[in-house]
Amino acid sequence: MSRRHYSTRWDEENVYPQCMKCNMYSQGEQYLFSKFIDEKYGEGYSDVLLFRSRETVKISDFELEEMIQDYTNKLKVLERQNF
Repeated sequence: MSRRHYSTRWDEENVYPQCMKCNMYSQGEQYLFSKFIDEKYGEGYSDVLLFRSRETVKISDFELEEMIQDYTNKLKVLERQNF
């Protein structure tokens, strides 16, 4: 799902690296990405993300701060693993 959908913007199952061409110039190749999501998480999972993306979600400042801290910690763990 596009990152414009707030409800799935930070969903870790909706994230995977792409090359600049696919991500920027081909709008993320969303059809191909949805096929990849189904292969990775199971048939029909891209539909689950589609339904989630249409939910109205309001994230408080506190929740955003928690997410920032959580992802900062995850990044530190990844950095330690790669060095």
